[in-house]
Amino acid sequence: MRRLLASDDSRIEGTVEGAAVLTWRVTTAVRAFVLAFATGQVLSTSQLALDGPRLALLVALAAACCVAELDPRLRAAPAITYAEGALAGALVLAPGAGATPLLVCLAGPAVVAGLRHGLRAALLTVAATGAVVAAAGPLPAVAPPTADAWGWLVLGLGGGLLGAGQSRSARRAEAAQESYAAAHRLLGQLHSLVQRHAMNLDPTSLADALRRRVERLTDAEGCTVWVRLATQEIELLSGRGAPPEHEELAGRCLGGGSARRSAGLAAVPLRVGDHVFGAVVASSRDPRREPPLPLLQAQVDEHAIRLDTALLVDGVRASATDAERRRLAREIHDGVAQRVVALGYLAEDLIDLASDPAVAGAAEELRAEVSRVVGELRFSVFDLRQGLHAAGAAEAISEYVRQLGRRSDLRVHPLLDERRRLPARVEGEVIRVAQEAIANAARHAGAANLWVRFRADDAGFRLAVEDDGAGAPLPRPGHYGLHTMRERADRIGADLSVGPRPGGGTVVRLRSSNAPHREDDPHDDPRLARR
Repeated sequence: MRRLLASDDSRIEGTVEGAAVLTWRVTTAVRAFVLAFATGQVLSTSQLALDGPRLALLVALAAACCVAELDPRLRAAPAITYAEGALAGALVLAPGAGATPLLVCLAGPAVVAGLRHGLRAALLTVAATGAVVAAAGPLPAVAPPTADAWGWLVLGLGGGLLGAGQSRSARRAEAAQESYAAAHRLLGQLHSLVQRHAMNLDPTSLADALRRRVERLTDAEGCTVWVRLATQEIELLSGRGAPPEHEELAGRCLGGGSARRSAGLAAVPLRVGDHVFGAVVASSRDPRREPPLPLLQAQVDEHAIRLDTALLVDGVRASATDAERRRLAREIHDGVAQRVVALGYLAEDLIDLASDPAVAGAAEELRAEVSRVVGELRFSVFDLRQGLHAAGAAEAISEYVRQLGRRSDLRVHPLLDERRRLPARVEGEVIRVAQEAIANAARHAGAANLWVRFRADDAGFRLAVEDDGAGAPLPRPGHYGLHTMRERADRIGADLSVGPRPGGGTVVRLRSSNAPHREDDPHDDPRLARR
């Protein structure tokens, strides 16, 4: 597998770098041709002793530019050709020597600029060289006449314009692939680090570790870790309970990008360089004094880059997961589902053609089974396509159970109360756990009733899915529903429990770590599911 990955890496790198290498070879050939022509001119005029030192400097200048353009970052900078044109003009037109054979070197940088960077770079390179020519005109003892220099500049401009037109497609291909090349290098480095060092890239566990360390070393009574979302909102990543004053102080800290104090509270930014992506808020045991800011900032800085890396990887993972779910939904809908529907048509043909009642009865059973399988496949497609709902988890769960009610005889009793919307990362996992628990009850429990209770408020969230079916089955080989639900719960620091329901059936409960159990809360009252 490692050899396969290595060969894939080499192939990708070769594809990505191909256009850049080709352009580098062409521009190097242009410089070599110009210098060879200048060398021939110098030798033919017997001025090697006079013009040889300048020619050597021009060769060194061209070689330095070629080497610099091997670096992908410098390769994209047209300033190299601007500087090359200006320096070439200064060397050729410097007073004190008869450098007429070297005038051809004034044309080279413009041609290179056109080939590598396009029309605008060619014009600016000619302008840089022309500025040097114009400045050298009034100087005494300038060897070659500037009129000849302007002629070579015009020739270089023509070559640059021609090169810009001819290399346009190659430059576009190189620019389009450069972002992929950068992403490939970063992902390759990340893959190597994860494989060699077994890095922990789970944001929740890293945030929990940071919170516990801050609480232990600063003797803080409580600590919360907050991160900023792409929408500029902030969400709680770790912390048992999130008092409003913590969130308010974290918002001020993120807004200003610096530490903040309040009565008995201290907040410091989570930062990597100049990038501020979150905040840590600690509360003191003594309300008359805040936790020490220098010690708090030192602990946070030590963990910041790990947490930021984990958040970036988590975002990529979530995007890839959603894309894969959509792909699977398309494959099932356009492939397997259509073939199963075709089997249903064949079963109907068998019913019409069968003269034996036994054969007709078997065909009827086959058609009924095919209809059931088609319903399951359509529900699976809906399940895979179900993403984050614009109105929140409660609306997404409600839509899911409505679809289930239309496609089955199961009676669903939802009790949903979303007083505060969950953070996007937590919301996605809660929805998936709810969907898995509901789908398991519908497919395997043999239940007549299903109760779905969900509540989200400032204290956290609570989810319960109960059925009156055959009871909680043991996990079967090849079935990973329960294992997946536990992984999702661990990812958001929630508690998952699966057990028998009083009166028969199964109950699946998911609860945030900071959500208290309330006896007077109907969402926590199992008696509602015993009717």
